[in-house]
Amino acid sequence: MAGYVGDVAIAYDRDLGPVLFEHYAIDIARRATERSVRHMLEIAAGTGIVTRPIA
Repeated sequence: MAGYVGDVAIAYDRDLGPVLFEHYAIDIARRATERSVRHMLEIAAGTGIVTRPIA
């Protein structure tokens, strides 16, 4: 994503990313709460689509 800057990155983060990936992020967060997890390392390190539901 380093090559995506300006309006393209903003539109992806605001519009396209959530449409494509938010349902996966919600599913991952749900699955994480079903287990006894003391520590979690989220390594996707992109737009935060997965990080926000986990947090």
